[in-house]
Parts: sequence; structure tokens; C-alpha cells
Amino acid sequence: MDNQGFYIKQISFRGPDGVQSGLPFEKGLNIVAGSSDTGKSFILDSIDYMMGGGKELEKIGQLEKYDQVLMEIRTFESDIAYTIRRDLSLGAFYIKIGSIDQAGDEIKYAAKSSDKNDRNISSFLLGLIGLNSVRLTSSDATKATRKLSYRDVAHVTMIDEVKMFSKESPLLSGNPATKRAERSFFEYLISQKDSSHQIKVEKEEIRKTRLNAQIDYVKARLKADRERLITIENSLDQSRSLKLDDLSSINEKYALYFKQLETNKLERKKIIDERTEIESEILYNNQLLDRFSLLLSHYDADLERLQFIDEGNTLFSQLNYVACPVCGTDIEEQHYKCIQNSELQTETLNEAIESEYQKIREKTLDLKQTVAEIEDRNQIYRKELTTNLARISELDQLIDQEIIPVISGLKSKIESIVGQELLSKEKERIYSDIEALDKDLKELEEEKKKKRVTESAEPLDALRLKKFEVEVKHLLQSWKFDKVSEVNFDPAKSDIRIDGKNRSSYGKGYRAIGQSAFIIGLMHFLRQNESKFSKLLVLDSPLTAYKKEDQPPSNEQQITKELESEFFRGLIDISRSCQIIILENKEPPAEVVERSNYVHFSRNSDIGRAGLL
Repeated sequence: MDNQGFYIKQISFRGPDGVQSGLPFEKGLNIVAGSSDTGKSFILDSIDYMMGGGKELEKIGQLEKYDQVLMEIRTFESDIAYTIRRDLSLGAFYIKIGSIDQAGDEIKYAAKSSDKNDRNISSFLLGLIGLNSVRLTSSDATKATRKLSYRDVAHVTMIDEVKMFSKESPLLSGNPATKRAERSFFEYLISQKDSSHQIKVEKEEIRKTRLNAQIDYVKARLKADRERLITIENSLDQSRSLKLDDLSSINEKYALYFKQLETNKLERKKIIDERTEIESEILYNNQLLDRFSLLLSHYDADLERLQFIDEGNTLFSQLNYVACPVCGTDIEEQHYKCIQNSELQTETLNEAIESEYQKIREKTLDLKQTVAEIEDRNQIYRKELTTNLARISELDQLIDQEIIPVISGLKSKIESIVGQELLSKEKERIYSDIEALDKDLKELEEEKKKKRVTESAEPLDALRLKKFEVEVKHLLQSWKFDKVSEVNFDPAKSDIRIDGKNRSSYGKGYRAIGQSAFIIGLMHFLRQNESKFSKLLVLDSPLTAYKKEDQPPSNEQQITKELESEFFRGLIDISRSCQIIILENKEPPAEVVERSNYVHFSRNSDIGRAGLL
């Protein structure tokens, strides 16, 4: 978001039934003229409402058919449009990029300014004019600061009819709680230095409470340090037998034993690895023996089967054929030939059985020999395993009973010597801390006795202030405000003196002119000196207060016709690079009407517009 400033393009009221009413504005000078009670002041109230005003708009009859307000603003140089929407029942703002009638996504902005969240209407508008990071002094006593709000800007750039004729400073709202911040804003505008560098000062009762707490804390630290010092000295007295000079020889001895420990651990690990390997071999061999045992049982079963076949064959070979014992009939030839054939086959079968017997017996012998070899190897492995276990036990005993106790003793001595040295250094540190704490305690007690001197605020930048005063003087001179020779700013009143006379001492009409000169001069001075500020001014009735149609203004309100005309003419040139909206009872000269965005409000629709709504 840039800081080129913005102007109002239009303000529009919308109703739920599609009813709408709006008023367009342009860059430069905008004049809405007409008699009182035609709704001119309602324009300022509406603009203020759309820029974060915290009060609802007055419930006038014409407003009943509307439920929301939209205001289109545009940046001066790049002409980027933003549309701000807000319900008439207060609440949040909704902003989109684009004109009122363009479609676009809206983003919700909070109504109240906040240091913690920048998504609010104040931060949005301040960002457009480049003042989003300014901080103001809110209290001289405590040097407290707060973030600048757009309400601070609106207070000096949107002047209603009451304030226009007020004797109060143009910078002050009349609220004592905000008086210091309002002055701080003017100080920033003149000096261009905000209060962000300022360090907040405590209230006196808070300061005393803080100092008492710090004194109590320092005393508690001193007590704890002194008690610790006694403990350290007692410990050092009990461990004087060992000296720092012994540390080198003890370290050498410790390194020697530690190396021996590592060597034994490596040997132990190697033996354990060998043991694991042997156990794996034994396990593998046992699995083989189990399988070979099963295979031998299969061979035995095969031998029994062959023996059964051999016995059956022998029995079958002993059979002979005879005639039927009942009838004496001979057996037919096809029946006894098979017996003859089996006799012929018996010899062949016996040879096959014998051959199979021989093969199985050979396999059995080979397998039994292999089993014996494996069992022999297992026996050797078991002896090696016993030897390994014995060596591991020896190493464990050597490590646990001889090496580690020596290492532990040496380590204890090293720790004792190092601890002694650390205690000695801690003792030195505590002595140093006690000395520093004693010094702090004295300083705190002295500070507690002192009375705080309130620093006065920095004076305004004299050179820039003079330029501002000259700018206001030139405006008054160009408007034919008497014979002005000098204008001075009075810091005590936060207002101007014209030729030594306070602005508040003038009558209503001239007070209003002085008010306008102050605000317009401030904006023009800041613009001429390339200082960031709003380029939008809204002035309600700068020339005439409330005026009934049939009654002329009072003498106190009356100003010269020449001043009125020159006031309007002067605004044409000043407003070329900004936007000035004048809400006025009096009509401007014809040439001013032609060179400005002019609207006339009247109850008579034949000669003008019947108000904003």
C-alpha cells in the first residue's frame, strides 16, 4: 500500500429493496452550498462514519429505507479505487478493490484500532497516507506511547460546524484523556519525529515497588552467595591431600589402565564371537545328526522290506501243482504255467534283492561313518567351547575385580582434583559476584532515595514551525483577513495568535476563518515540504454558522464579502493536488462555481438538490 493519499469519489446509501442515493465528488475543490437544515452536515457525519467514527448516524426520517453505506475512495496518483462498505448499525467494515458498482471480493476490517491486529479501518486508511507506523506520546509523566489512529487524523481534517466556531484549539478535542496525544500528533507533523524511540517511565509507586523488589532480590543473592562460599571453603579444606600437580601422573596411569581395559574388552569380544561361531557349528551339526538318524531309520525300514520280499519269494517257490483232491481232475494248463514261470523268476528276484541289500548296506556304512565324524567334531567343539567360557570368565574377573576398581579409584581422584579446581574458580567468581552485588545494592538504595525529575518535552522544530506560521499568514493575507503582519503558534494554547491576538478572542466568523487557515495551512505546509499527511479536508460552514432562510447572520458571525470571495478563490489553487470539501451556507462566486465540483442543496427541487438522501 502506497502513501500517495486518497480522495473521496462518491458516497452512496443502499437499501434492502434496491433503493439507493449517492453524491459524487472529484479531486480538487468540492462545494456543497445551501441554507441550514438541508442536510449538508449529514455529509460530514457520513464521511466520518465511514472512516471509523464510533457513533451511529442520526436517525433522520430519510434514512429509514437504507441499511448500509458505501464510500468509494481513490489514490491520487495511481487512481486505484477502493470501496468501503458498512452497515448503518455500526460494526465492522468490508473493503474491496474497485469502484462501488464493480464486483469484487471483500475483506473484513475491524472498526477499532489495535496494536495487535492491523486488519482494521484505521490501519487501512493510515497505510494509504503513509502514517501507519507513527507512535504518539500519551503521557508526559510516564512517557507512555500509543499507536496513531486515523481518528487522530480525522479530528484535524474533518471539522464540523460546532468546532469550526469553537474557541478551543484546532488540535484538541476537549477530552483531557487524549489531550497529550493530540498535541503529540502536531509535534510529529512539525518535527517529523514520532515517539517510538521514547522509553516508558514508571509511576512513582511502581518505581518504589520495583526498587524494593530489586533490593530484596540482591539481598537474597548476597545471602545465598555467602552461604555457598562457606560450603566451598569447607569442601576445599577437606580435600587438600590432592594437588593439581598430581593430575598429570594420575592421568597417565588412568590412560594406561584404560588402554588395558579396552584390550581385554576387545579380547573378550573376540572370544565371545568365537564362542558364538562354535555354538552355531554345534547346532548345525546336531541338526545334521538328527537328519542322518532319520535317514538311517529309513535304510533299516528298506532292509526289512527286502527281507520280507525275500521270505515271501522263498515260500512261493516251494509250491507244487497236484490234481484236485476231491474229484481227481488235473489243473488246466493255463493255471499251472504261472507256477512254472514263477520258479523261473525266483532266481532273478533273489539276485535283485541281493543287489539292493548291498547298496543299502554300503549307504548305511557311509552314513554311520559320517555320523561318527560329526560327533567327533562336536566333541572337539565342546572342548573349545569349555576353554572359551573359562577364558571369558577369567577376563570378566580381571576386568571387574582388578582393572575397573583401579580405574574407578583414579577417576575419583581426577574428579576430586578437577572438582577442587572448579570450587576454587567458583570461589573466585562468588567473591566477584558479592562485590558486584554489594555495589548494586548501594546504587539501588541510593536510587530509592532520589526523587525523579520529569523531563520536559522536546521543543518544536523552530525552522519548520516558522514555515508553518508563514504558510498560515500567507493564507490569511490572500483571503484579505484584515492587515495580517505576523502569525505565531502558541504551544500553551495549541493555537495561533494573529498579530499578537489569540484566535479564540475573535468573533465567530473570524474564529472560523482562523480555524480554516490553521488546518488548510498545515496541510499545504506538509505537502510543500514532502511530509506525509492526509490530502483530504472536509470543512463544515467555514464562513457562516447556522443561518435561517429569513434571518441574516449576527454581527459576531459576519465577515466581509471580500474575505468570503477571496476565501473561495484561494481554495481553487490550494486544492489542485488534494481534495477539499466545503459544506457552506453561503454561495461561492460564479467563477468559483465554474472551477469546482459544485452542488446546491435546497428544499426547492427547482433550484437544487433536496439534500444527500
